Amino acid sequence: ARPNVVSISVGVSACEKASFWQTAMDLLQAAGLRGVALNSSGYNALISTMEKVGDWQRAVALLHDMRVAFLLSDVVSYGSVVRALEGQARWTSIISLLEEARLRSAGPGSVTLLSASTSLESAGEGRRAGIALLPELWCEVLAAMSAPGVAAGDLAAALGGL
Repeated sequence: ARPNVVSISVGVSACEKASFWQTAMDLLQAAGLRGVALNSSGYNALISTMEKVGDWQRAVALLHDMRVAFLLSDVVSYGSVVRALEGQARWTSIISLLEEARLRSAGPGSVTLLSASTSLESAGEGRRAGIALLPELWCEVLAAMSAPGVAAGDLAAALGGL
């Protein structure tokens, strides 16, 4: 059978779960050579793979490739890139990604915002992180409080350090 976007995405997702980043990238390249374009889910799995192996450069490049391919980047896309940037002292990149996610209505999500806050704190930018992220974090807390079955108290407690 001829590979298609579904089979390639399933293969990339399997590689992501096993952290086989090179095999996942090989699948992307092979798909391109066969004229099969990856969809957002496939790119998200690739970006998540790069996050897991700590390759922030590839994660950022794949997010860029999504934009070039006019694919919708979402909370998974941005969250994985932000987590890949954790501990890299690249706080300006993190702030830029969060702003881009907000402008594209991708909403970075509370986990991504908390991850960004932790990363900025470790880069010595804690006060700046609190100032930059606090409004969005509290909006997430309020949204979580209105969702049934969500432990908003845990999120609010985690935000207490800001």
